[in-house]
Amino acid sequence: MQRLLVGLGLCALVLWGAWIRAHTALADPNFDAHDARGMLRSDPALLYYLTERILESGGGVPVDFGAETRIQHPFATDVPAEFPLGAEFLVAWAQRYLGGATPLHVTALWVMAGVAALAVVGIFLWACQASGSLAWGALAALLALWTPANYRTIGFLLVGEDLSLTLFALHLGWLAWALRSGRARDYLLSGLCVAGALATWHAASFVVTLELGVLLLGSLLAGRSAFALPRSALVLVPPALFGLLVPVLRANGLLVSPAAALSLALLAPEFVRRRRALSPAAGRMLVAGVLLLTLLGFGALAPSSYAHVHQVVWAKLAHLGRFPDDPNAISFDARLLWQGPFETLSWAGILAWSGWPLTLLLYLAVGLGMRRGATGGAERFALGLALVALPAAWMFARLSVLVGLFAPVAAALVFARLPRRRLALAGFGALTLAQAGVFAGFVREHRIEWYLPGPARSELVRLVEWVCANVPSDEPIAGDFVNSTALLAHTHNPIVLQPKYETERSRRQAEAFLTTFFQGTSAELAELLRAHFRCRYLLVDRYVLWQLSRLTAGLRADERAPRAGTAAAAFLAETDEELRAIPGFELLYRGARDVAGADYRLFRLRD
Repeated sequence: MQRLLVGLGLCALVLWGAWIRAHTALADPNFDAHDARGMLRSDPALLYYLTERILESGGGVPVDFGAETRIQHPFATDVPAEFPLGAEFLVAWAQRYLGGATPLHVTALWVMAGVAALAVVGIFLWACQASGSLAWGALAALLALWTPANYRTIGFLLVGEDLSLTLFALHLGWLAWALRSGRARDYLLSGLCVAGALATWHAASFVVTLELGVLLLGSLLAGRSAFALPRSALVLVPPALFGLLVPVLRANGLLVSPAAALSLALLAPEFVRRRRALSPAAGRMLVAGVLLLTLLGFGALAPSSYAHVHQVVWAKLAHLGRFPDDPNAISFDARLLWQGPFETLSWAGILAWSGWPLTLLLYLAVGLGMRRGATGGAERFALGLALVALPAAWMFARLSVLVGLFAPVAAALVFARLPRRRLALAGFGALTLAQAGVFAGFVREHRIEWYLPGPARSELVRLVEWVCANVPSDEPIAGDFVNSTALLAHTHNPIVLQPKYETERSRRQAEAFLTTFFQGTSAELAELLRAHFRCRYLLVDRYVLWQLSRLTAGLRADERAPRAGTAAAAFLAETDEELRAIPGFELLYRGARDVAGADYRLFRLRD
């Protein structure tokens, strides 16, 4: 009976969380539930296109996915090796078998809302198994359910983190279960969840690296390996197999990544101890030596998929999280990533996403945890994850969700060990209810930042319709990251730049375009289009290119206008007469002049 009640309670929490996500998005005035053409741009439009392709293939892998020619012209893209897929298949299957007349993007909204809401199950299992208490598991789940950071992706269709972080939360929950049961199958299932998380979101490898780093630090302090328990190393088997078999993990070098190096360093002492006695000091030296050697060796073998991430991390540390006045003080790749969801998040921003009750609970948990004997291994592990999540969220705003996932469990596990249990439950419960009030205000005031207001959406629809009617579908179009994918998704014209730049090739494409546009002449841009991109059409959105791209291209923030003589000065001009006078280019389309955030111009190279 107890299991049934727990199951029903978890179902209610998941359904409520999914409804909040979907309802909040549908209530947003900028979310168009009928027509995706004016709404989807940037990453969501690219992922929408991939989902369409899967749906057109009956829910299977399209035959040309290994050499897709539309995503990054003039190159063929190996989609399974370049993009972590998972949510796209779930949405395509839901649309095929359940969607009916529902627009694909609305099906995606509901599917991803449900998938993201399932994270609460992992959080409940983690807190419940680690504390041995259903009450503390329920309180941790409620606290997470009412944390704004866990809803950062409301309305962001098809983003991989919604699926990946849910799988990661289930991994932590199943790992806590395995530690209590000791069964091999539970360790393997926990490993399967983390392997799925790695395969469905590029940044999951960094989350796993944080987890392994916390385990390594705990092992060094305790003088005992995290894999000392029988069968616990089985949790690494599924990720290792996925690293060999899943194209995107193989291409990105999971088996030669920092996460792999940390795993080997954690395994080394136990491997040696099975053959000979090993003192704690010798174990620590062995861990340090294996870690150093593997990091050096793997670093030489690792592909360049995450080179831009390493560069932006060092750039943020060097500049204390503040984007430099002179963008050229950091590399192009660092500038490329240092924008949007990868901006530095202020500590006030972290507090806002976390909510003051959760922040207070975490603060109290850290203080209590520092008291001698106030925490055991499970509490130290959860606290370690919550604490490393704070600088991670500061460095990349997108990772504020990690605080929302880890802090509720960390606080619950510490409070669960307090001797005055009724008082601890009452205080924790009161602050959890206060968090519900904070969350209600967040939902009431929430607006999705990714989508255009009505007039701008109408302008994008007009552009899409014009391209469909007047540009042959096999003609590639060069343009910015944001609008290019809108054309890819809705006109199926090949595009030159796409917003997922994990490969060296994609980053060099972006660098060539932005540098030439902002620092070269219109003649040099024409040559770039003709010779390198093999493309005759150029889409220019004055707002996106000037407001969102000039810093990436190396212009200073105090430069109020394009540099004279550059392609930017010509193509971002205000009047039709100036746009028609650009040598070598023909102005084909000009949108409305008075719509904020959508000033579209489409050009074609003259023969």
